Order: sequence, then C-alpha cells, then structure tokens
Amino acid sequence: MKKSKKKFIISLVTIALSCIMILSASYAWFTSTDERKNHFATEQITDGSVSLFELFTPPTDWKPGQSVTKQVAVANNGDSDVLVRISFEEVLYKLGNGGVEKTTTSATSANGDIPVNMGITSLTAANGWSEIGGLALTSTTIPQDVKVLGKKLTVNKKTEYYFVMYYPTSYTDDLGVVKNVNQKVTADFKVDANILTLSNVNYYYFTKRDEIQKDWAGQNVRVGKPPYTPKDIPATPQSAAKVDEFLSDNKILIDYSADVYTAIKDNTWYYNEQDGYFYLIDRLLAGTISPNLTNSITLAQDAGDEYALLDLDLIVLMDAIQNTTDALISKTGWALEPGTLLDALTKYCAY
Repeated sequence: MKKSKKKFIISLVTIALSCIMILSASYAWFTSTDERKNHFATEQITDGSVSLFELFTPPTDWKPGQSVTKQVAVANNGDSDVLVRISFEEVLYKLGNGGVEKTTTSATSANGDIPVNMGITSLTAANGWSEIGGLALTSTTIPQDVKVLGKKLTVNKKTEYYFVMYYPTSYTDDLGVVKNVNQKVTADFKVDANILTLSNVNYYYFTKRDEIQKDWAGQNVRVGKPPYTPKDIPATPQSAAKVDEFLSDNKILIDYSADVYTAIKDNTWYYNEQDGYFYLIDRLLAGTISPNLTNSITLAQDAGDEYALLDLDLIVLMDAIQNTTDALISKTGWALEPGTLLDALTKYCAY
C-alpha cells in the first residue's frame, strides 16, 4: 500500500475512534436514603415513609455540553411532618494520562489498562471490506486472533489495497464488569505476489482509569466500600461559591432548581458549606413532596479525551427527622450548633 494511502486510512480510523470515544462516555447514579434514628419517646422515622423522589434516565452516550435531566426531591408519605436534608457522595472513574492512547507490541497489557475500542460497524462487505481470503491474499504474519480487513481498488489499471485490523478481546473494568471490545491495532502492510506481510504491529490501550471518591458530608454510606476501593473518605464540604461543581471534577456541573440558595431563605433549599448538607428551610408536611433540589447534570463543553469511558456514581443521601427542637440539637439527631441555621429550622418545629 502506498505510504500516502496508508496514512489516509489511518487518519480516517483515528477520526472515527475519536468520535466513538466521546459517544462511549457513560455514567451511573445510585440513590440511598439514610434515615437516622432519633431515640426520642416520640415517633421515629425508620419505616421508609420519607424517601427520595427522582426523575432520571441514565444516558449511555453522554456528550460534552449535554445536560441530562436529574430531578431530585423528597417525598413524605408518612403521617407526621418532618425536617429533611440532602447530601452527596461521588465516585468518578476517568481515563489516566489525559486520555492519551498508548501502544504495546503485545496483545497483553498491564493490569487495569483498557483496550482502545475500534468501531467496526462500517467495515462491511457492502462497503467493500472483506477478510484477506476474499481479496485472494494469503499471510503467515497476522498475529493470532487478530482480524485484518481490506479493500481492493483498481484505478487506471493499477491495484491498490487498503487495510484495517483489530483484536476481539475483553477486559474487566474497575467495577468488576466484563466488557467485550475490538481493540485497535495498526501495522505496516506490504503486498507482494498476493502475499500480505505485516510488520511493526501495535496494540492500542488507555492507561488504567483514575478513581476519585468524594463525600460532601462524610457519611461514607457507599464510598470507601466495595466495589470501590475500601478506605475512609473524609468529609469535604463543597464551598458555597463552587456548589454547582462536583467535588471530583469541575467539568461536571450541577444545575439546581430555582429554590436552592446559599443564603438562608424560608421555603427553599439552603446549602450549608459548614457540613456539606442541603437543608429544606421548611417543614415537609405529611403527604407532600419537597421542591426539587436539582434539575440536571451537565458535562462541560470543553471536556477532553480523558472523559471518554467516563463512569460517575452520584449517591444522593437523605436524612429525615421529626420537626422538634430536640431532634435538631441532639447528638442522635442533626447536632446543629446555635446559629442562624438552627434558628431558621426551629421556626418549623412543633415544639
């Protein structure tokens, strides 16, 4: 194959792969309720009557600049009024090495590395592609289990060949999920007397993904436990100035409802950067649903290659307690210190 032709085909494959990388980005969401026992003689909220209410469909091709609807509220299906607050835990898996592709001469890569997945849906007979037998070629230099597809074109009575190759394989991701891929492979091709010879074979892969675990309020309900790396995750309340950004990555943005404020205002959600919780500055009446806390999540428009193959788990945590002053200040309740937040919530207490 002519050098210029070979470069042209490799460029096309590289462009196609870049598009596939962006389209492959995905994320997941987990929801957890954390209903703390109040240890009072009055009713305890331990029966699941207060729960998170969500409107969300996980995307499988999250693109830069795309907003995904993620509405979170709290539903009180019980018989008593309550006070509620919400916090987040995050686990993010993002490609290491800035998402730059690396190569190896062997099909076996280091533990945790991720084969670069090559799109092959367009490599069909209808588009002129076939295995080398269909081109009346033979070869003894194709690596075991590697697939080589080619095109044969005749222009002005001169025959030209174009080739692509891939390696069907599988790997286990950070969460223990086995994924089947067609690993991108390149080589130098030479055809002489209907014999195809390959040299300089390279298998492409990404380095192991970085795992970032963050806990806004330090509850460690899901973070720090399998399938994530077990460890103690300290509380890291997001600052009020950056509350619309994820702790794990500032390219992932949270769009809150119009009822969320970083200053205390009645009948709205208030973010307290001292402890990492969003407090509903109101009582949640029995049989009602709170205002939405969030509306959507967005992957920033300028997210780079390292966001391909993204996995994101957002754990939404909810606490509900009786609307009593004792529940607000007790160590088995919310243990709020004297201040404007306690004063604002006390107004909605029954006693």
